Amino acid sequence: MHLLLWRLSRLVVFAASTLMATAAIAQSDYPNRAVKMIVGFTAGGSTDVIARVISEELTKRLGQSVVVENKPGATGNLSAGIVARSAPDGYTLYMAAVGLATTAAVDPKALQAHPVDDFTHISLTAFVPNVLVTGSQSQFRTVGDLVNRAKQEPGKLSMGSSGVGGGLHLTGEMFKVNTGTNFIHVPYKGIPPAITDLMGGNLDVLFDNVSTSLPLIKGGKLRALAVTWRERIPDLPDVPTMAEAGAGALEAGAWFGIVGPKGMPAEIVDRLHREINVILSDPKVVERFRSMSILVLKGGPAEFRDYVAKDIAQWRRAVEAAGIKPE
Repeated sequence: MHLLLWRLSRLVVFAASTLMATAAIAQSDYPNRAVKMIVGFTAGGSTDVIARVISEELTKRLGQSVVVENKPGATGNLSAGIVARSAPDGYTLYMAAVGLATTAAVDPKALQAHPVDDFTHISLTAFVPNVLVTGSQSQFRTVGDLVNRAKQEPGKLSMGSSGVGGGLHLTGEMFKVNTGTNFIHVPYKGIPPAITDLMGGNLDVLFDNVSTSLPLIKGGKLRALAVTWRERIPDLPDVPTMAEAGAGALEAGAWFGIVGPKGMPAEIVDRLHREINVILSDPKVVERFRSMSILVLKGGPAEFRDYVAKDIAQWRRAVEAAGIKPE
């Protein structure tokens, strides 16, 4: 009996050792086939463009194809669920974006995968700040002008957005909290009609992604009052940050980063992060992003995870302040 137990225990140890050795070989051999990078939006948008720039360079560095697959739906939520349920072997990656964080703040029950708890965070990659804009004929030339008027006539000025609970709406709510002001929120079905009303003088202000409003700012049709970033941005060097404008530090916009399914081997995560970090340090890549008003935003696995958690907490404060309820 003792001999049988001894033989069984040896067999278990041998099997476990074999599995560990096989896994180690697989990890050191990574990648030995094509890698998928899933994007939760259609081709041509910021998320897709960033994914394609990085996948193109990552293909060169890994020696295997990194293929972008577009799986749009539910603001990236659908594809996030697909990735979270995939094998954590490094062959399915996801270009995560801020929409997952805003959804987690507004309606966490709608998530198919939680952006903090259900992924292996690999690398932050990029950020597009928001900008507070008004019409070129507006009386508001600075944030101070706007805040003073809003406090003199609370609830009289209007602030547009691309829809209730979206990142641009929540940025406006954070601005209101930081400045102690109140605006009439005017939600639109997308940002283009809101900008049309802004330029026509039918709307006072709104927050927009810098990449969208920049041509209109440069063309003199919109006036930029401040950017929601920690420092001034290259495209608008004369436009102050919110902190510089006296409206409190406000870092809000569209972040992007690469994740994989939860439980990925540390060796593969480290390899991917190192390669992505080299790519994001390449002046040619930095310039390609800058030409599209996209800023490089580096961050390792732990830093990325903490960044997302803090971002959700920030959006949640805005949701609570505005009394936003899931539909």
